Amino acid sequence: MRLAGVTKSEEHRRQYDEAYDALLASSGVPYEERDVDTRYGTTHVVTAGDPTRPALVALHAKNASAAMWGPMLPLLTSTHRVVLVDAITDQNKSRQTRGLATPAQLAEWLDDVLDGAGDTMTEAEGREQLRLEPWCHFVDVFVRSGTCFRVPFDRPILPVVIPPERLATITVPVLVVIGAQESVADGPASAVAARAALPHARVELIEGA
Repeated sequence: MRLAGVTKSEEHRRQYDEAYDALLASSGVPYEERDVDTRYGTTHVVTAGDPTRPALVALHAKNASAAMWGPMLPLLTSTHRVVLVDAITDQNKSRQTRGLATPAQLAEWLDDVLDGAGDTMTEAEGREQLRLEPWCHFVDVFVRSGTCFRVPFDRPILPVVIPPERLATITVPVLVVIGAQESVADGPASAVAARAALPHARVELIEGA
């Protein structure tokens, strides 16, 4: 099995890290970076915001990195201590050393990350625009994640469908944010479906997004 986080060369690693750092720096918010050892490899974690505030753990989109949250850090840190995690199965600053393929293994990995980052948190709780500050940095990181790394996938990785009866049992704090003008799916309909499937979650439909 090919593992994630392996660049084609040290020069490609330098290029990617430079783009990643530029995206985070574009937020103007001070942050700290650290590496957390897990049973599946080293996970890169970014923390920002007042440590006395409630913690918000932010997981990025597929084929992205924690740096994608850079443009949103001013808003997120206005109310929370933010913990940004580089998923160990994606191309970013984390380094995978062991295969991870099941929901149970993913849960083990995230448990390890949150345990390792415990001292940083209290509790876990348009195309033209993409060419402008600060979103242009996100595009740069996304492009480099596809050009600087050795692709780790021997076959397509498909989403795991969680049955509605299992979703309904989730009681930990969950925030679902959906754009009203979502281009992949119907935003308002998705929000209705999310509220029905996750009765204990907070679901926000963002107008203009």
